[in-house]
Amino acid sequence: MTERNLGRRAPGPLLLAALSLAAAAAGCGAPAADPATPAASAATAVAEPAPDGQRDIVYELTGTADRADLELTDGHGRAVSMRGEPLPLSAAGRPGLHVTAAHDGRVRLSAHNTGALGSMTCRISENGKVLATNTVSGGLTVVTCEG
Repeated sequence: MTERNLGRRAPGPLLLAALSLAAAAAGCGAPAADPATPAASAATAVAEPAPDGQRDIVYELTGTADRADLELTDGHGRAVSMRGEPLPLSAAGRPGLHVTAAHDGRVRLSAHNTGALGSMTCRISENGKVLATNTVSGGLTVVTCEG
């Protein structure tokens, strides 16, 4: 199956590098994909279960805003800032940003709409269960989810 670019920009190198560093620092991450294996579509992708003592966290940011400045805090207390990221957030062809985190750590997503118009909805899920969701409308607004 061939994937098409439907007008959405791929995640910037800064976003991918930040997520890779956060995952490497946490001592987690999935094995490298076999280039001979076709990528699963977002609709059919199944998340690998998190290792014991860990949880699979998905940060989502959607809406009509064009771009946002973000700050993500993982369950290990590390914060990653990203500037000018397009909505909706996605990485590796899947919606949302996927991170494995400690069970006892707090997770947070804060996004600042850098444009004059638009709405944003944030959502944080743990192992498929929604921990927090919030929506704001208008330019130069901030939406925050914490769980």
